Amino acid sequence: MAAGRLTDARALTDGTCRFWFPVPRVPTGQDAYLVMVADRDTRQYAEQELAGALVSPRLD
Repeated sequence: MAAGRLTDARALTDGTCRFWFPVPRVPTGQDAYLVMVADRDTRQYAEQELAGALVSPRLD
């Protein structure tokens, strides 16, 4: 399990907000990774989707 904190809040012109959230020390070599932000819906990703990429879960 790894955790991060929301940082660098930005209000966008479309009325939404953007936060960055780095998550250090995520173990590698897993079949799937579950990402949950603020106790909302959990989303599943493959390791290839997360490696060096910007992941953008959207909370409605």
